[in-house]
Amino acid sequence: MQNQHFVPQLLLKKFVDRDGRLFFLDKRTDQFGKIAPKRAASKAGFYEFSVDGMELSLEERFQKHEAKAGKALQKLASGASPLKLSVDERDDLAAFIALQSFRTEAFLANLQGQETRADQGKVLARLWDSLFLVAPLIACRHWMVMQIVNDEVFYLGDNPVVLQNTEAPSSQGALGFDVVGVEAFLPITPKLALYLPCRSISDQIITAHRDGIVMQKELWARGRGMTVEAITVGKALRGTRVLHDAAVLGTPVVAGPESILNLNYLQCSWAHRHIFSNRADFETAKMIFEKTPQYRGSPKSSFASIFSS
Repeated sequence: MQNQHFVPQLLLKKFVDRDGRLFFLDKRTDQFGKIAPKRAASKAGFYEFSVDGMELSLEERFQKHEAKAGKALQKLASGASPLKLSVDERDDLAAFIALQSFRTEAFLANLQGQETRADQGKVLARLWDSLFLVAPLIACRHWMVMQIVNDEVFYLGDNPVVLQNTEAPSSQGALGFDVVGVEAFLPITPKLALYLPCRSISDQIITAHRDGIVMQKELWARGRGMTVEAITVGKALRGTRVLHDAAVLGTPVVAGPESILNLNYLQCSWAHRHIFSNRADFETAKMIFEKTPQYRGSPKSSFASIFSS
């Protein structure tokens, strides 16, 4: 039976070592080694189902979307700004991200009450039909690229599209592309990750930055450019400038230590079993699992609202 990937090879290949293989860490057993992209994040017949007496194969459908999104992914991996993507390229990559959010082993393992292969096939087919609803929710966000400029790297988990709610971090509610405050991430190379904040976050930052510039100009025009008020406004502008410029001008966001740790933490906690890297160093992952051993299992987040629209 054909080996079918739940993380496409075109993404896995961006994280290989010089010999063309990936380092991997099994988060459940701490097994460590190297694996070829053609064998990683895959299972024989993973997208083949028997539903109501009929054979359902989703592999060809998924591969078509991978091929269409490949050009956009390669542009971003080569350092291009998201603003340089054409409308079609952006739409294709948005559909790819939506698809990647439910096509994984982690997603199927989290389908409570639908453990049979037939039930899982029905869910995947239904979500496939919902792509046209969810992809626009992703496409309309401000797209930013996070870039590592030091010696650290991003991990790639076997469930790579990860979400977090920054407006209600302690909320036990579902995470979805249509939930206010939820931001999404996708590593695209060891040094680059696509960051998709909720519009409620990015619009607020853009508005605050523009309002701050107007206020700063008014203060200088009134001869108050060196006052405490003006200094406070200047400090606020420095705080919003990076994300404003990333959203509006397409400049990369330099990822600091906290951002790198956060994304790697999300890749580890959302992964079903394996973490991949172009390096043999998984000390951060091991630290995460030591401090939060509950994340050694498959993620328990509610995926239902990812496609709730």
